[in-house]
Amino acid sequence: MKYLTENSPIEKMPAPKVAYMSMMQHIGAPAIPIVNVGDKVKKRQLIAKANGPVSANIYSSICGTVTDIKDITVDS
Repeated sequence: MKYLTENSPIEKMPAPKVAYMSMMQHIGAPAIPIVNVGDKVKKRQLIAKANGPVSANIYSSICGTVTDIKDITVDS
């Protein structure tokens, strides 16, 4: 499928107005958020701590302000 885009130029995408950060980016227990609503978050800032032996810290990939912290479940 690489042939579909291999000759296309790289484009810089605009930042999204809203971004969701999953606390479940691994096979273990979900990470525990350490930020609060209203906190300003910087790129590469720790936003959630590992919660168990098979868990991982979560770092922000963008800058912004935390507007909500909620459980979002997606059914497969």
